[in-house]
Amino acid sequence: MSVNQLIAQQVVELEPYESPDFDKGSTAVRLNANEYPQDCPMTVALSDMNRYPQAQSTLLKKAYADYAGLTPEQVLVCRGGDEAIEVLVRAFCTPGCDKILICPPTYAMYAISAQTANVGIARVPMIECAFDEAQIDAALSADASIKVLFLCNPNNPLTSTVTPQALESVVKTVAGRAIVVIDEAYIEFASALSCADFVNRYDNVAIVRTLSKAFALAGLRCGFVLADKRLISILRRVIAPYPTPVPVEVVAAQALSASGIAEMNKRVQIIEANRTYLMQALRNNPLIAEVYDSATNFILVKTRFAEEIFTALQTRDIYIRKPDIVDALRISVGTRQECEHLVAEMQELVRGLNND
Repeated sequence: MSVNQLIAQQVVELEPYESPDFDKGSTAVRLNANEYPQDCPMTVALSDMNRYPQAQSTLLKKAYADYAGLTPEQVLVCRGGDEAIEVLVRAFCTPGCDKILICPPTYAMYAISAQTANVGIARVPMIECAFDEAQIDAALSADASIKVLFLCNPNNPLTSTVTPQALESVVKTVAGRAIVVIDEAYIEFASALSCADFVNRYDNVAIVRTLSKAFALAGLRCGFVLADKRLISILRRVIAPYPTPVPVEVVAAQALSASGIAEMNKRVQIIEANRTYLMQALRNNPLIAEVYDSATNFILVKTRFAEEIFTALQTRDIYIRKPDIVDALRISVGTRQECEHLVAEMQELVRGLNND
């Protein structure tokens, strides 16, 4: 029997996750992955590398709990936000039986995690950048196999936000029927909308957080789940051992110190200033039909030239993202120099595409 005949059925149709690979020191303009655009070096002194780390880092649980205004018992440390999503699916969905519910357009990893776990996917599309509470309620009423609802706020790729009051209404509507996962990967860019305090009031809420965005540590792979301590104890049953290697613990603890948080807030201000510049400049580009308001470190633009712009920029060593939205492009906010370079190249494209 060949390897292809042994593959798990739910994996047959899947494709590997792919993103452009860049060599160390590459001069490419990387505006495709919503990373912080500049390196933030840290000096790290390591010890105890001969020992396995704690099953759950006491240091990081307390540091993140202090940051989020919670207790360490309400925090699970994960290998980035993606592992947080994966353990939530595995903990609450039975393979081949249960489903998650997503509200597209939304972050792709919710569906990917479900597919790899042989878990079904129900969909209730967003309406004018809002969650359709009535249809979510109807979907859960019609299908008791839906066990986890994923809500992304601020939204990737839409850049939009939903108020905590609207999210709390959804939580109340589905109470007793499903776990509500609120993905706050970009919450530092819209901190007033945080729903972290929900976990003190609702036992069916899980908040996903990450150090990859505003904390500028995408390469570290460190994320968190915030939830009622009983929900956290369930997730601990399925998370792979030792999610926090010693170097990750050391660097993440520095990032979550008072000085580290102050630096993060400065980075947010820099990104917001560059975002304002980029949005205003692209609104003046005739190839762009609309630039949507953003509460994230990226922007979404509407253009009938999406395919042409995407391809032309790649030939100029500028990388952006084509989301699963018709006539749209997602552009991460880079340094001011990178944003100016993108704007200049876009102006060049105006002449080229108009001549075509």
